[in-house]
Amino acid sequence: RSSSEQRGHQKAKLHSASWGSATDKSYNTQAKQMDEYMYQNDDFLMLIAAGNDGYSSDHIGTVGAPATSKNCLAVGASHSYGDGLDGGLLSLRLFGFQLGPNHLADFSSRGPTQDGRNKPDLCAPGKHILSAGAQPNRPGSCDPSSGRPSLKEGSADGVTWMAGTSMATPITAGHAAIVRQYFTQGFYNDYLPSNISNATTTTMNTITHKNPSGALVKAVLMNGAQYLEGVGDGNGPQTLNPYDVHQNYGRISLADSLYLPGYSRVQVLVWDRVKIGISTNNNNNNNNTGTWGQL
Repeated sequence: RSSSEQRGHQKAKLHSASWGSATDKSYNTQAKQMDEYMYQNDDFLMLIAAGNDGYSSDHIGTVGAPATSKNCLAVGASHSYGDGLDGGLLSLRLFGFQLGPNHLADFSSRGPTQDGRNKPDLCAPGKHILSAGAQPNRPGSCDPSSGRPSLKEGSADGVTWMAGTSMATPITAGHAAIVRQYFTQGFYNDYLPSNISNATTTTMNTITHKNPSGALVKAVLMNGAQYLEGVGDGNGPQTLNPYDVHQNYGRISLADSLYLPGYSRVQVLVWDRVKIGISTNNNNNNNNTGTWGQL
């Protein structure tokens, strides 16, 4: 641990990585090291871009390391919303059909991993996203005087439209930060339904509302994700299936992940770092993190 950690300083709980290998699809040393760190620091979650090799003729098994990590949240890309779709003929020629947020971007890398695991874990809008295009020698370059450029215009001072899982990953990291805040600031406890027994409430909340594990943050986002209808490429939309190697759990949706009265569509019970049983064979306690059910 670093000296700042030893002095009790706050540690980062989330890390967004918009990088990875376009050639190494294995469970490599980097992926292993990330898993080890998340195991040793169980309140930490790393989010990693799945890669942009899904457009290839053999797009299966194209998720690149270190998104092959077992404990990370590997993020694919879906189409975007609003003016992120209005690119005109130039965008169509460069990026293919744009069909809206319920469709996978054709470039998004697909699973499975070489050892048979399903990746990416979920998807987020990544085609197209207005992104940073800083010009260091121009003051105020991220606040264009001409206003927000349209996708047809492409870019303005300091901002530019881009497409990739590198855009989808920080969007997901922002969602993960909100999920973590939901627990740390007590919203989960406040909104538990009154018909949950005091004993059950105590069991579930002695830990989760204080310092949720990275696995819990990951589980909440995956549990609330919504299935994508298809993938758009140069040949038009093609059908996808839930939990397949293209989308896995589907597109992130906070409205289906966290309960806020009058706003969201789901309410879940969660268990985090709770012993859920004893094996009759070896008497080993099993720890579990997850979400369950719609109330």
